[in-house]
Amino acid sequence: MELSARLLKPIHRTSAKFKFAIACLIATGVGLSALIYQQHQQYERMNVLFLAIQSSNEFKHRATPKKSDADDKKQWDVFKAERSFPWPGIFEAMEDTAGNDIELLEFEPAKSSRLIILRGEAKDQPALIHFIAALSEKKQLKNVHLLHQQRIERERLITTSFEIKAEVR
Repeated sequence: MELSARLLKPIHRTSAKFKFAIACLIATGVGLSALIYQQHQQYERMNVLFLAIQSSNEFKHRATPKKSDADDKKQWDVFKAERSFPWPGIFEAMEDTAGNDIELLEFEPAKSSRLIILRGEAKDQPALIHFIAALSEKKQLKNVHLLHQQRIERERLITTSFEIKAEVR
């Protein structure tokens, strides 16, 4: 009996409004899930695209030396060599050694190799030898030697032209 009594009880019917609300909730859930899935897919595509752009830009932004940069560096190196050349010491050595018997006509420094070439005229051979010996004793110079000498006659004046090479310390 109990079983028949349970089966014979009236079935509770749910109202149409309640069913409609449940259907709306399910439809909203499905719609939101689809929207979230679309957003996730779009995020993944944008991330892949961003990584591709970033990896291609890494090669473009590497610094490649330009010809003008190399020229600028070369000019700066020349400037540094010019600034580090010991001008005061060289001029002091020249002033101390060149007397009335020596006339310096040309002073040619080679800053990169730290050499100087002196050209001029001496009153006579002993004055030239004394000048070379005095330059050799200066602490600013080393390896002082005569490259060329020639006797020059101008009317009654006889001089010795010379060319001396020395290394700068």
